[in-house]
This record gives sequence, structure tokens and C-alpha cells, in this order.
Amino acid sequence: MSDGAGGARVVVFSTDMIFSTKITGTCKSLEVPARALTRLGRLTTINTDDLKLALIDMDADEAVGAIEFVAGLSNKPDVVAFYSHVRGDLREAAQAAGATQVMTRSKFVDELPGLIEGVRG
Repeated sequence: MSDGAGGARVVVFSTDMIFSTKITGTCKSLEVPARALTRLGRLTTINTDDLKLALIDMDADEAVGAIEFVAGLSNKPDVVAFYSHVRGDLREAAQAAGATQVMTRSKFVDELPGLIEGVRG
């Protein structure tokens, strides 16, 4: 794939730019290259060779497609989907699409540093 993701190990797929910035800021503080994307079309054009972790916001319109795309990659990065605790339907959709882990947004926030630490080095 083209467009070099800049060697990103983490991709954040979310249309919530404030939350995406917080996630990529955490990645930066832990010295893990990350890239935030908002559209499935953009995700499918980046270089995914170094991708180890995809963090997918289930509130994004194309979240299911993003999970299916990343879950189908040959290097098999982990796919963590997060959702609002009141939207159990999104949890089920993420699981059906192939997410490695699915958690509520609050649990995701608590576990984020550990998830990112897991892909360092």
C-alpha cells in the first residue's frame, strides 16, 4: 500500500477529533508512532506494514468496515473497538466484524496506556 503511514504502529479510527488527539497524544508520550484517520477510504490507502494496533471508535460511520479491513490484513494487527456503554448493539457489531477486543469507552480510556505499551519496540 502507498502513502507511507510514517511507520505508524497505531492507527486511530474516529471522527471525534478531540478524542483522537488525546489518543495520539498518549501514543506520542509513549514514543509510539500513531496516525489518526476519519474515513475508511483513507485507511485503505496507507502503508500498514508496521501496523500493530488499530483503535476503532464504534461511533464512527465506517467503523465496521474499518474493523473488517484491519482484521483482514496479513500481518494481523490487534483491533480494539470501543463504544458507548449504552450502545450494546455496537459491541455486537464490533465482535461480528472481527475486533480482537471490544470495550466500553471508559474502560478503553483506563486501558489505553497499557494497550499502547504493548506495541512499543
